[in-house]
Amino acid sequence: MRRVITGVFRRRGGRFVLAMAIFGATVVPPVVESAAAAEPELGRITIAADYTQRTGSRARDLTGDGVADIVARQPGIDNGALWVYHGTGSINGMSTLVDRTKIGQGWNIFNWIATAEITGDTEDSETIPEMPADVLARRASDGALLVYPHSGTLNGLSTLGAPVVIGTGWNSMTSIVLADVTGDGFDDILASDNSDNSDNLWLYPHSRVFNGTSTFGARVLVRQGRLGWLYSTEWTTDFPDLVTNFIATGDMQDAPHQRKVDGTGTWRQAGTQISANQFTGDLLDILILADLNADGRDDVVVRGLDGSLVVFPFRGVNGLGTFGSPTVIGSGWNIMDMIT
Repeated sequence: MRRVITGVFRRRGGRFVLAMAIFGATVVPPVVESAAAAEPELGRITIAADYTQRTGSRARDLTGDGVADIVARQPGIDNGALWVYHGTGSINGMSTLVDRTKIGQGWNIFNWIATAEITGDTEDSETIPEMPADVLARRASDGALLVYPHSGTLNGLSTLGAPVVIGTGWNSMTSIVLADVTGDGFDDILASDNSDNSDNLWLYPHSRVFNGTSTFGARVLVRQGRLGWLYSTEWTTDFPDLVTNFIATGDMQDAPHQRKVDGTGTWRQAGTQISANQFTGDLLDILILADLNADGRDDVVVRGLDGSLVVFPFRGVNGLGTFGSPTVIGSGWNIMDMIT
């Protein structure tokens, strides 16, 4: 019997927990189903109240079917196993992610990962980037930024090619996200630089040629000061909005792109509030964007402090009505320390 699962956050005993309402069955904690589930017998990692953004925070297609997949690092095995959880294109409870594939080992040397459209034909600067998405990582020891080009086929540990260094000294960046800010089909880098204690937000535009440390051009200041957890996605136009979640209050704001790169005027300064007291550190420790229902617009996916993975479907920017009711899509995810 298929169970329909919904979830809401409630306060109990002075702290927040995820209350599960399972219709047509006895109320029980969510169980891990199918190969897409994590492996709780290997031990759990508790990182509650760690508000660091350790990923690029937006899921992309790695299987080549046009549907967003979720990438996660499991530090407790293989010195850091990297998994791809296959999206189905439908939000359907525990069946939203149907399978998983290990694509990497030894990934504990990194302190940040992301997926993005970076590589392309290096002989033709007018080319579109290759599909599926590539994987990026920042090496903790020296801050080197690396790209692992996708082979074009999901094929276990052969899915990703040899890494290419595209930058050095990136450990001063407090947040890094990838988005096609310039509108040329390649993902650019947005990064908050704290080397001078300013946390100013910089745009590193893609050169349209995948060419090592020349892949990205000179940086441009696009926002002064750090606002909160940073995201970027196409919610209002075909250019990416700048989305900020204030983890202390759970308030989220969306600032539309002005459809041109214009320094600190690239995004509208006054954002629209699209959530209130919803996505706070008392409720979750990871928040990413992923188009899990394949409607062309990213949904919000969070990991609750109990290890549950929950999706809030995007319904269009409409103030506090922007997101639909949450659906639990996984459990046992607190053995992962990075999810994107």
